[in-house]
Amino acid sequence: MTKLGLVYLDRALNPARFARRFARSVIDAVDGVAAELHWQAKGYPDGRRNPMIARLERDWHGTVHEHRYPEGVFQFFMGFDVAAKTDCDVLVFFTSTSEILSRTWLRACLESFDRVPGCGVIGATGSYETSGATVFPNVHIRTNAFMMERKRFLELDAGDMSTLESGNAFEAGPQSLTRQLDARGLKPIVVDRDGRRFHVDEWPRSRTFRSGGQEALAVSDSRTFDYASGSPGKRRWLAELSWGDAALPSRADRLERLRMWADWRWRGVLFDR
Repeated sequence: MTKLGLVYLDRALNPARFARRFARSVIDAVDGVAAELHWQAKGYPDGRRNPMIARLERDWHGTVHEHRYPEGVFQFFMGFDVAAKTDCDVLVFFTSTSEILSRTWLRACLESFDRVPGCGVIGATGSYETSGATVFPNVHIRTNAFMMERKRFLELDAGDMSTLESGNAFEAGPQSLTRQLDARGLKPIVVDRDGRRFHVDEWPRSRTFRSGGQEALAVSDSRTFDYASGSPGKRRWLAELSWGDAALPSRADRLERLRMWADWRWRGVLFDR
Protein backbone atom coordinates (compact mmCIF):
# COMPACT_ATOMS: atom_id res chain seq x y z
CA MET A 1 0.00 0.00 0.00
CA THR A 2 1.24 3.50 -0.89
CA LYS A 3 2.27 5.49 2.17
CA LEU A 4 0.89 9.01 1.77
CA GLY A 5 2.11 12.11 3.59
CA LEU A 6 0.26 15.45 3.65
CA VAL A 7 2.45 18.51 4.31
CA TYR A 8 0.83 21.77 5.46
CA LEU A 9 2.62 25.09 5.93
CA ASP A 10 1.22 27.03 8.91
CA ARG A 11 2.58 30.55 9.50
CA ALA A 12 2.24 32.03 12.98
CA LEU A 13 1.70 35.47 11.40
CA ASN A 14 -1.38 34.32 9.46
CA PRO A 15 -4.98 34.80 10.61
CA ALA A 16 -6.01 31.75 12.66
CA ARG A 17 -8.87 31.01 10.27
CA PHE A 18 -6.49 29.69 7.60
CA ALA A 19 -5.22 26.81 9.73
CA ARG A 20 -8.73 26.09 11.03
CA ARG A 21 -10.11 25.81 7.52
CA PHE A 22 -7.31 23.55 6.38
CA ALA A 23 -7.60 21.31 9.44
CA ARG A 24 -11.31 20.84 8.95
CA SER A 25 -10.96 20.26 5.21
CA VAL A 26 -8.14 17.73 5.45
CA ILE A 27 -10.08 15.56 7.92
CA ASP A 28 -12.95 15.42 5.43
CA ALA A 29 -10.69 14.98 2.39
CA VAL A 30 -8.85 11.90 3.64
CA ASP A 31 -12.13 9.91 3.44
CA GLY A 32 -10.61 6.53 4.21
CA VAL A 33 -7.21 7.11 2.54
CA ALA A 34 -4.39 6.12 4.89
CA ALA A 35 -2.16 9.16 5.41
CA GLU A 36 0.10 10.85 7.93
CA LEU A 37 0.09 14.60 8.43
CA HIS A 38 3.20 16.80 8.59
CA TRP A 39 2.42 20.19 10.11
CA GLN A 40 5.08 22.82 9.37
CA ALA A 41 4.85 25.38 12.18
CA LYS A 42 6.69 28.46 10.94
CA GLY A 43 7.58 31.38 13.19
CA TYR A 44 6.02 30.12 16.43
CA PRO A 45 7.90 31.18 19.59
CA ASP A 46 9.06 28.53 22.02
CA GLY A 47 6.20 27.21 24.09
CA ARG A 48 3.48 28.31 21.64
CA ARG A 49 1.65 25.77 19.52
CA ASN A 50 -1.25 26.06 17.09
CA PRO A 51 -4.30 24.56 18.87
CA MET A 52 -5.28 22.87 15.60
CA ILE A 53 -2.44 20.40 16.11
CA ALA A 54 -4.00 19.10 19.33
CA ARG A 55 -7.35 18.84 17.60
CA LEU A 56 -5.86 16.87 14.73
CA GLU A 57 -3.98 14.60 17.13
CA ARG A 58 -7.38 13.85 18.64
CA ASP A 59 -9.43 13.49 15.43
CA TRP A 60 -6.93 12.37 12.80
CA HIS A 61 -6.91 8.65 11.94
CA GLY A 62 -3.15 8.56 11.51
CA THR A 63 0.07 10.09 12.78
CA VAL A 64 0.50 13.86 13.14
CA HIS A 65 4.06 15.21 13.04
CA GLU A 66 4.91 18.78 13.99
CA HIS A 67 7.98 20.37 12.37
CA ARG A 68 9.05 23.75 13.76
CA TYR A 69 10.86 26.42 11.72
CA PRO A 70 11.89 30.05 12.27
CA GLU A 71 10.09 32.81 10.39
CA GLY A 72 13.09 33.44 8.11
CA VAL A 73 12.87 30.20 6.10
CA PHE A 74 10.71 29.62 3.03
CA GLN A 75 8.33 27.10 1.52
CA PHE A 76 10.67 24.79 -0.34
CA PHE A 77 13.42 24.77 2.29
CA MET A 78 10.77 23.34 4.61
CA GLY A 79 9.35 21.08 1.91
CA PHE A 80 12.67 19.44 1.15
CA ASP A 81 13.42 19.18 4.87
CA VAL A 82 10.23 17.23 5.55
CA ALA A 83 10.70 15.09 2.45
CA ALA A 84 14.17 14.08 3.65
CA LYS A 85 12.90 13.18 7.14
CA THR A 86 9.89 11.02 6.27
CA ASP A 87 9.69 7.61 4.60
CA CYS A 88 6.39 8.29 2.81
CA ASP A 89 6.13 7.09 -0.79
CA VAL A 90 4.06 10.07 -1.98
CA LEU A 91 3.77 13.60 -0.59
CA VAL A 92 1.15 16.31 -1.06
CA PHE A 93 2.25 19.86 -0.30
CA PHE A 94 -0.20 22.59 0.76
CA THR A 95 0.48 26.28 1.43
CA SER A 96 -0.91 28.25 4.36
CA THR A 97 -4.12 29.44 2.64
CA SER A 98 -4.96 26.07 1.03
CA GLU A 99 -8.37 24.54 1.69
CA ILE A 100 -9.39 21.19 0.20
CA LEU A 101 -12.85 21.33 -1.40
CA SER A 102 -13.27 17.69 -2.43
CA ARG A 103 -13.55 14.44 -0.48
CA THR A 104 -12.32 12.43 -3.48
CA TRP A 105 -9.40 14.55 -4.74
CA LEU A 106 -6.60 12.79 -2.86
CA ARG A 107 -7.77 9.37 -3.99
CA ALA A 108 -8.14 10.53 -7.61
CA CYS A 109 -4.62 12.01 -7.55
CA LEU A 110 -3.12 8.77 -6.27
CA GLU A 111 -4.90 6.81 -9.00
CA SER A 112 -3.55 9.18 -11.65
CA PHE A 113 0.02 7.97 -11.21
CA ASP A 114 -1.13 4.51 -12.35
CA ARG A 115 -3.60 5.64 -15.01
CA VAL A 116 -1.62 8.38 -16.77
CA PRO A 117 1.61 7.08 -18.36
CA GLY A 118 4.57 9.29 -17.52
CA CYS A 119 2.76 11.33 -14.88
CA GLY A 120 5.37 13.19 -12.82
CA VAL A 121 3.34 15.68 -10.77
CA ILE A 122 -0.33 16.24 -10.04
CA GLY A 123 -1.76 19.58 -9.00
CA ALA A 124 -5.10 21.08 -8.13
CA THR A 125 -4.24 23.96 -10.47
CA GLY A 126 -1.82 24.91 -13.21
CA SER A 127 -1.04 28.05 -15.18
CA TYR A 128 0.74 29.38 -18.28
CA GLU A 129 1.58 32.72 -16.61
CA THR A 130 5.02 34.22 -17.12
CA SER A 131 7.37 34.78 -14.18
CA GLY A 132 10.66 36.65 -14.28
CA ALA A 133 12.70 35.49 -17.26
CA THR A 134 10.12 33.03 -18.57
CA VAL A 135 8.03 33.63 -21.67
CA PHE A 136 4.40 32.83 -22.35
CA PRO A 137 3.16 30.13 -22.26
CA ASN A 138 5.09 29.24 -19.11
CA VAL A 139 3.50 25.88 -18.28
CA HIS A 140 3.71 25.05 -14.57
CA ILE A 141 1.84 23.30 -11.80
CA ARG A 142 0.97 25.79 -9.06
CA THR A 143 2.45 24.80 -5.72
CA ASN A 144 -0.54 25.66 -3.52
CA ALA A 145 -1.47 21.96 -3.68
CA PHE A 146 0.55 19.34 -5.56
CA MET A 147 1.36 15.64 -5.23
CA MET A 148 4.64 13.93 -6.11
CA GLU A 149 6.53 10.76 -5.36
CA ARG A 150 8.86 11.66 -2.51
CA LYS A 151 12.03 10.23 -4.07
CA ARG A 152 11.37 12.05 -7.33
CA PHE A 153 10.78 15.31 -5.48
CA LEU A 154 14.12 14.94 -3.65
CA GLU A 155 15.90 14.48 -7.01
CA LEU A 156 14.87 18.00 -8.11
CA ASP A 157 17.14 21.03 -7.87
CA ALA A 158 15.33 23.73 -5.89
CA GLY A 159 18.12 26.25 -6.28
CA ASP A 160 18.95 28.69 -3.51
CA MET A 161 15.81 28.23 -1.32
CA SER A 162 16.92 31.10 0.96
CA THR A 163 14.65 33.81 -0.50
CA LEU A 164 11.01 34.22 -1.41
CA GLU A 165 12.04 34.92 -5.01
CA SER A 166 13.88 31.61 -5.26
CA GLY A 167 10.72 29.83 -4.13
CA ASN A 168 8.72 31.61 -6.82
CA ALA A 169 11.33 30.54 -9.37
CA PHE A 170 11.01 26.91 -8.29
CA GLU A 171 7.29 27.13 -9.03
CA ALA A 172 7.37 29.09 -12.28
CA GLY A 173 10.91 30.07 -13.25
CA PRO A 174 13.20 28.83 -16.04
CA GLN A 175 14.18 25.80 -13.93
CA SER A 176 10.78 25.23 -12.35
CA LEU A 177 9.65 21.97 -10.86
CA THR A 178 7.47 21.37 -13.93
CA ARG A 179 10.27 22.13 -16.40
CA GLN A 180 12.69 19.84 -14.59
CA LEU A 181 10.17 17.02 -14.82
CA ASP A 182 9.51 17.78 -18.49
CA ALA A 183 13.26 17.42 -19.14
CA ARG A 184 12.92 13.91 -17.71
CA GLY A 185 10.00 13.11 -20.02
CA LEU A 186 7.41 13.41 -17.25
CA LYS A 187 4.01 15.11 -17.49
CA PRO A 188 2.14 17.56 -15.22
CA ILE A 189 -1.54 16.73 -14.69
CA VAL A 190 -4.31 18.80 -13.10
CA VAL A 191 -7.05 16.89 -11.26
CA ASP A 192 -10.31 18.67 -10.46
CA ARG A 193 -12.74 18.24 -7.56
CA ASP A 194 -14.62 15.44 -9.37
CA GLY A 195 -11.47 13.48 -10.19
CA ARG A 196 -11.28 14.48 -13.85
CA ARG A 197 -7.77 14.70 -15.27
CA PHE A 198 -6.54 17.50 -17.52
CA HIS A 199 -3.43 17.55 -19.67
CA VAL A 200 -1.58 20.82 -20.29
CA ASP A 201 -3.55 21.90 -23.38
CA GLU A 202 -6.84 21.39 -21.49
CA TRP A 203 -6.00 23.57 -18.46
CA PRO A 204 -7.47 26.87 -19.74
CA ARG A 205 -10.94 25.32 -20.01
CA SER A 206 -10.76 23.07 -16.94
CA ARG A 207 -12.75 25.54 -14.80
CA THR A 208 -10.18 25.19 -12.04
CA PHE A 209 -7.72 28.12 -11.82
CA ARG A 210 -8.99 31.43 -13.29
CA SER A 211 -11.22 29.50 -15.65
CA GLY A 212 -14.99 29.95 -15.90
CA GLY A 213 -16.30 30.34 -12.38
CA GLN A 214 -13.69 27.90 -10.98
CA GLU A 215 -16.58 25.46 -10.48
CA ALA A 216 -14.27 22.42 -10.64
CA LEU A 217 -11.59 23.73 -8.28
CA ALA A 218 -10.37 21.06 -5.83
CA VAL A 219 -8.17 23.18 -3.53
CA SER A 220 -8.69 26.90 -3.00
CA ASP A 221 -6.12 29.48 -1.92
CA SER A 222 -5.61 33.25 -1.80
CA ARG A 223 -5.11 33.50 -5.58
CA THR A 224 -8.28 31.59 -6.41
CA PHE A 225 -10.12 33.89 -3.98
CA ASP A 226 -8.82 36.97 -5.82
CA TYR A 227 -10.41 35.69 -9.01
CA ALA A 228 -13.63 34.45 -7.38
CA SER A 229 -14.31 37.79 -5.69
CA GLY A 230 -13.11 39.95 -8.59
CA SER A 231 -15.09 42.30 -10.82
CA PRO A 232 -15.70 41.21 -14.44
CA GLY A 233 -12.74 43.34 -15.53
CA LYS A 234 -10.43 41.89 -12.91
CA ARG A 235 -11.49 38.35 -13.74
CA ARG A 236 -10.81 38.93 -17.42
CA TRP A 237 -7.37 40.41 -16.65
CA LEU A 238 -6.38 37.55 -14.34
CA ALA A 239 -7.63 34.92 -16.79
CA GLU A 240 -5.64 36.48 -19.63
CA LEU A 241 -2.50 36.58 -17.45
CA SER A 242 -2.80 32.83 -16.93
CA TRP A 243 -4.16 31.71 -20.30
CA GLY A 244 -3.70 34.43 -22.91
CA ASP A 245 -6.09 34.09 -25.86
CA ALA A 246 -7.37 30.78 -24.44
CA ALA A 247 -8.83 32.54 -21.38
CA LEU A 248 -12.35 31.53 -20.37
CA PRO A 249 -13.45 34.01 -17.69
CA SER A 250 -17.05 34.22 -16.48
CA ARG A 251 -18.91 37.01 -14.77
CA ALA A 252 -20.09 36.99 -11.17
CA ASP A 253 -22.79 39.33 -9.91
CA ARG A 254 -22.19 41.58 -6.93
CA LEU A 255 -24.14 39.37 -4.54
CA GLU A 256 -22.02 36.34 -5.47
CA ARG A 257 -18.81 38.33 -5.08
CA LEU A 258 -19.97 39.56 -1.66
CA ARG A 259 -20.75 35.99 -0.64
CA MET A 260 -17.27 34.90 -1.70
CA TRP A 261 -15.65 37.73 0.27
CA ALA A 262 -17.67 36.90 3.40
CA ASP A 263 -16.86 33.21 3.03
CA TRP A 264 -13.13 33.97 2.79
CA ARG A 265 -13.16 36.46 5.66
CA TRP A 266 -15.41 34.73 8.18
CA ARG A 267 -15.58 30.99 7.59
CA GLY A 268 -13.12 29.47 10.03
CA VAL A 269 -13.63 32.42 12.43
CA LEU A 270 -17.25 31.84 13.36
CA PHE A 271 -17.22 28.08 12.81
CA ASP A 272 -15.32 25.50 14.79
CA ARG A 273 -16.10 21.96 15.75
